[in-house]
Amino acid sequence: MRHRILGWFSLFVGNLAATGRMSRGQRHGAWSFFYDTNSRTPISRGRFVRGSYAHGAYVGEWRHFDPDGSLLATSRPRANGRFRLSFAPS
Repeated sequence: MRHRILGWFSLFVGNLAATGRMSRGQRHGAWSFFYDTNSRTPISRGRFVRGSYAHGAYVGEWRHFDPDGSLLATSRPRANGRFRLSFAPS
């Protein structure tokens, strides 16, 4: 049996909240989350792997942005469900 990976998006009242892909009912692949504005400024971008998200984990580097779209911080998963957050120089 083949499983399809479907695109997904969510809206705040009129504004795009998130985009990404779903596989077997779980987030999988590249995802972007946006501030509740018309400009689609990203809050964060990164990747999920189906199965790992069910345990509260994400995969690889995630980038986090401030409301004007400038890089604010980068996070990377560590052992024991923790992560390392590195703030961008101002």
